[in-house]
Amino acid sequence: MNLAERLVSLRRQNGLTQLQLAEKMDVSRQAVSRWEKGEAVPSTENLKYLSELYHVTLDYLLSDSASETEAEGSARTEEIKRGRAGRRKTAAAIFLGVIVLLSIVFLFVKHTGGPVKNEESPRPISDLEQQEVLPQEEEEEFSIEGW
Repeated sequence: MNLAERLVSLRRQNGLTQLQLAEKMDVSRQAVSRWEKGEAVPSTENLKYLSELYHVTLDYLLSDSASETEAEGSARTEEIKRGRAGRRKTAAAIFLGVIVLLSIVFLFVKHTGGPVKNEESPRPISDLEQQEVLPQEEEEEFSIEGW
C-alpha cells in the first residue's frame, strides 16, 4: 500500500470526507484529492499533522512496506497512553480523598479531646468499699381492697 492509498484508507476509517479533512488542515479539498490520487505529496508539516490526527507514525505513512497492523499498533499505543493517564488521575484523586478524610478525622479527635471516657477511671473490685447488707424488717401488707 502506498501513501495515497493509506491516506484514503485512514481518512475513511476516521469517518472524514475530503472537505472535512481539508478544513481541519486548513488546505483546499483539491489538495487532499491530489494527495489521495498520488498526484502530489503533503508537506512535512501536513504529514506530521496527519500522523497525529490518525494516530500513526510517519514511518507508517511513508513506508511502502509498513502493514495495516503497524497502524493499528500505533493507534493502540496511543490508547494505552491515554488509559494510563486516566488511571493516574483517578489514583491521584483517590489518594487526595484519603488524605482529606484522615485530616478531618484527626482534627475532630483533636478538637473533642479524643475518645469519650468515663469520668472515673476503672478500679479493681477489691478496692471498693464493703457494706453489710441487712435483711429488711417485714412491713405490713398493703392491700388495695378496702378503698
